[in-house]
Amino acid sequence: NRIVNDNTVKNPKIIYIQKPDIQAILKEDNKKDNPFDRFAIKMPTNITEKDGKYFHLANILIWKIFIVSEGATSLNFKFSNLKLPPKA
Repeated sequence: NRIVNDNTVKNPKIIYIQKPDIQAILKEDNKKDNPFDRFAIKMPTNITEKDGKYFHLANILIWKIFIVSEGATSLNFKFSNLKLPPKA
């Protein structure tokens, strides 16, 4: 059973995303003829539903995961094969 019955997720698994090579990226950006600053750097991940934990809060089922990327100022995610129940 993957559902935790209290309102906290104890000892969560933390997913660490590899830190990008900023110097190599800046060098690559300087070679491009592009007037726009880079918004994001795509980093490989393989995060699945099993990496998070479910818990109940009132009548709501919540899936929680902790993701860390050292030095990141923001994180953005693209979900593939995401299936949500009706009214989610």
